[in-house]
This record gives sequence, C-alpha cells and structure tokens, in this order.
Amino acid sequence: MQPLPGDRILLVRSRNRGGANAEVWTADGHRERRGDLGDAIEHVLTTPAGAIWAGYFDEAMAGSGPQTHGLARFTPDLEPDWLYPQQPAMPEIFDCYALNLADETAWTCAYTPFHLVSVTDDTPTDHGPASYRGAHALLTDGITGAFIRGHGPEYDLVTPFQLDAAAVTAADEPIRLVLPDGMEVRGARTFCRGPELHVIIGASWYRTDLGLLGQG
Repeated sequence: MQPLPGDRILLVRSRNRGGANAEVWTADGHRERRGDLGDAIEHVLTTPAGAIWAGYFDEAMAGSGPQTHGLARFTPDLEPDWLYPQQPAMPEIFDCYALNLADETAWTCAYTPFHLVSVTDDTPTDHGPASYRGAHALLTDGITGAFIRGHGPEYDLVTPFQLDAAAVTAADEPIRLVLPDGMEVRGARTFCRGPELHVIIGASWYRTDLGLLGQG
C-alpha cells in the first residue's frame, strides 16, 4: 500500500499470473482504476509527483513485460512509463534486493552485480560496486548512505558508505540495528525514503535516519 497525490491509495499484490494486481482507490472508498504492474514484485514505492516504482525478484525473469527489466516506473494511471535498460552499459538486475526513493530519484542495489544505481528522470547512473554485497535495504542523501540488512547472521547489519564521482566506499565500521530498548530487530519489514529508514514489527512502526545511525 502506497500513497498517491489527491489523497488516493495504491494497493498492489506481489504476484500476478494474468489480469490485474494493482488498484487505485479514492479517499472516500471508490476504486478508481485497476492495472497490471507485473509478477514477482519485491518493492513498490511512490513519489510525491505520483510516479510508481516497482522492483522485482528473480522469478520475474521467467515472465514477460515490464518485470523482466527488474525495475520499472509506472504512471499514476498504472501504465509503464520507464523500464530499466537491458544493455551492457548498465549492471543487470536479476533480483532488486534494495529500492529507495528520494523525492523523484530512485536508488537501487541489485543481485547479482550489486552496484549502486540511481535513476533521475529517465537517466540511470551506475555509481559502481557497493561496499557491501547482499543488502536488502539502503539509505542515502546522495552523498552518504548505509546498506541495511544482509544474509544469515548479518540480518541486522548497517554498513555506512560514502558516495563520490568515482566510487562507493565504506565510510565507517559496520554497526548493528537494534530497537530503542537495545533488543535485536527480528521479523521486521523495512522500507527507505532517502535518508530515512522505517521498520515495521507487528503493529509497531519505528523510524530512524542516517544521522541517528551515525551516532551508533
């Protein structure tokens, strides 16, 4: 579920093997439209202008349509607007592990190359190999950032990075993400907006940002 301009709500189902898996509803409870955002959706985020970004997991590669690009942008009318370029100049996306939106710019770090890539307007930029491979979320203000969560025992790892014109480099020692009371973060869903990290555990919603993580 994501917000759209005009107090509208976007509802999306992860899987779709035919038909529609996305709906736009008005604030007074009327369904405005239905559409197809593709199968095997890992992430859905919307921008203030109403652009809809979808990142896909690996099963999307066996299908057809926008999902085979690994990353796609849709209009508020649920129509494809931009597709990640399938060309040698850009790292391939087999599984969109991490997706972040900062205003109208999308950031991603994907399996298997694990390069940090940003998309502004219709132009993707490859910032180079990530300083941590396997992150499932990322934060950035365009200059600094952090890769969040890894595999296995690194499920709560936070790896800060610095972004410059040449490369993505480690900025500090990794730290662990914990709850305000110091307890470990387990069974959480996370999503990122620029430098802000949102963590949902059950009915509890926590928020932190790069500045606070840098104090850890």
